[in-house]
Amino acid sequence: METVAALAGVSKITVSRALRGSELVRPEVRDRITAAANRIGYRIHIAARSLRTRETRTISIVVGQNGQGAAANAAMPPLPLIQALIESLAPAGYDLHLARLDHFSASGGSGADAALIWAQGPDESYSGLPAQFDLPVLVWGEAAPRLDAPRFASDNRMGGRLAASHLIACGRSRLIFLGDTGQAGVATQLAGFREVLASSDAVLVDVVACPFNAEGASAAARSLAERDIIFDGVFATSDVIASAICHALKEKGMSVPDDVSIVGFGDEPMAAMHRPSISSIGFDAAAVGRALGAGLIEHLQGRDVEQFRLLPLFLVVRGTSGLRTSAL
Repeated sequence: METVAALAGVSKITVSRALRGSELVRPEVRDRITAAANRIGYRIHIAARSLRTRETRTISIVVGQNGQGAAANAAMPPLPLIQALIESLAPAGYDLHLARLDHFSASGGSGADAALIWAQGPDESYSGLPAQFDLPVLVWGEAAPRLDAPRFASDNRMGGRLAASHLIACGRSRLIFLGDTGQAGVATQLAGFREVLASSDAVLVDVVACPFNAEGASAAARSLAERDIIFDGVFATSDVIASAICHALKEKGMSVPDDVSIVGFGDEPMAAMHRPSISSIGFDAAAVGRALGAGLIEHLQGRDVEQFRLLPLFLVVRGTSGLRTSAL
């Protein structure tokens, strides 16, 4: 650093600021310092700087798991959300790190300056979690009542209402709800779904427990298709579940959407590519990523963060909706 300072004709502190990208250094001076550093091959030693500042400039996205054993899969944020989060955090000098809930908890949150907990799973998995970490924590998900931390969530009650209203508008009157109601977000979707049915002639024929992984969704869908019950509309609380019920009904000789309309949840890329394409409740993942990024930076800077923020959902109508002129 002394050599770079001498070559550029500045102080060591100016070199340090310039190579950190500080706005305190004029652009022409920063360019001169960067050129001098490149000439002699000087680079900031990230690990050494972290030891000195006690900052890693890293934020962890902490994900849990749905299910157990071979059927378990991580509840992952969608890629557009992660991309927007990276773009929001990069100007402040932060990188992202993906961590599994059990490993991150065991380490006490070491290796991160802050954490975004992607709380998609049984509430008890997250009980008391932020208290273990001496760092700012933000939570995404309705599993968060057990978490003493600011949280953001999609408006799942709105999602349930949108799905029920759309199925009724498609002429469906005997409806099935497929999902894991042991999860707070799904239970809230069911509450919104019931609210709309209460003021209509449609009935909720059954609520079918179903995990979010592909194996469990397929098993639940086959079980539902084989039962001797009459239904003409399904709200599946993930697009994976919606796809599974499509295939199970096809195996039984039933047509989607002629016999049964289906609405999924999440608006995953596979929903548009599926045949028939899956109508789905979605959210603006990029907008959510930006909102979470802004909240994390506010938290890191010691500013007050809104304790609970609901973000809106919308319906994307695709091939599994169909229309009926009469109900069963």
